Order: sequence, then C-alpha cells, then structure tokens
Amino acid sequence: MPQAAAWSAPSSAGAPGGLHSSIDAMHNITAVLVELFPTLPPAWSSAWLEFREIGSHRECLFNVETGGARFTTEVPAHLADQMSEARNIMRGPGGNTWFAATITLNPADPGSYQTEFNYDKEPEWLAEPTKAACLSETRRIRKLGTLPEWALRRMGAAK
Repeated sequence: MPQAAAWSAPSSAGAPGGLHSSIDAMHNITAVLVELFPTLPPAWSSAWLEFREIGSHRECLFNVETGGARFTTEVPAHLADQMSEARNIMRGPGGNTWFAATITLNPADPGSYQTEFNYDKEPEWLAEPTKAACLSETRRIRKLGTLPEWALRRMGAAK
C-alpha cells in the first residue's frame, strides 16, 4: 500500500510554504493512492494516475494494466478534489503551479510511487477545455504573467 515515506517529492522551489507545502501536497496525493490501491487486481503489472487541470476543467483517471489488457476508470470526485487541492497547495508565490501530474505505482514495491509534474506543456486533454474554464484559471490559481503561450491562446489572450 502506498506510504508517505515512499514517494519521490517534487522540488519545493516557488511553493508558498516551501518544503512544508510540498509535503502537505504529497500527503494529499498519497491519500488518493491509498484509496485507489485496493481496487488494483491481484496480477497488475502497471498502474498510474493521470490528473490534468486548468481553471474549472479537470480530468482524473486511473489506468491499470494486467495480463496485456489496459483498464481506465474515472477517479471519484472526492479523490479528484484532493488532487486539485494538492495542485493548489503547490502554487508558487507568483501563482505558478502544474497543469498535469502523472503518479506511477511501482509493482515491484507497491508501497512506492513516482511523481511527474507538468508546469509548462499543454496536457493531452480527453475533452477540450472551454475558454471560460481556462479563464477561471486566472481567478483561482495562476496569474496571466505566469501562463504559458498555449494557455493564453486558449483564453484568446495571446497576440
């Protein structure tokens, strides 16, 4: 089962509370994994959580591979809320935070996982976020000056 001591932490650079905020965010992520772990089939070979968010648009999926088959399920809303909160906790002083995270479980050591955060590249959305959803990013999390070009284009703000 995932444990808080077994994660690979992100850089705390820019986080409002520094290392403490990063640890709080990782506790949120660990709690999500602890709830998802019992849903894994006995012979799973690969499992990863994908979370993408901009403004009010978010996607949270749990992927599992076993016996050559891949299963993808939408994560319950309360767990997606925890991922969104982790994103908010990791927001830097200028409002900079990540748009997507991939958390990969290790089948050789089920108590460990690896995190990867995407701060700049546009995520591969399953459903295109609306302009309104993207604009809400500037009210909730990031400031206009911290947004990458792709986000500005989606908002209609790029020149």
